Amino acid sequence: MPGDLEKAQVDVVPLSSTGTAVFLAAVLSESLLGLSPLAQARLLASTLRRMVLAILAIFCMLALGFVTKYWLGSSPGHTCPMG
Repeated sequence: MPGDLEKAQVDVVPLSSTGTAVFLAAVLSESLLGLSPLAQARLLASTLRRMVLAILAIFCMLALGFVTKYWLGSSPGHTCPMG
């Protein structure tokens, strides 16, 4: 493998991810409002069910970006036209 190719890797750091602070604020707010842990879990499950299609769309866009950057191109900055 030539040395000028870029490695395809993702670094995930959960504590600095965008949604972590929002999630923790939601859990804290629910606790302060008096919701039981079971009610919080049901609310989270309901929200995840409603968000399935949006999450799937985000994953598809990430996959498309990965394919066009790393799979279609033979070197950095060189991608094949699609279609």
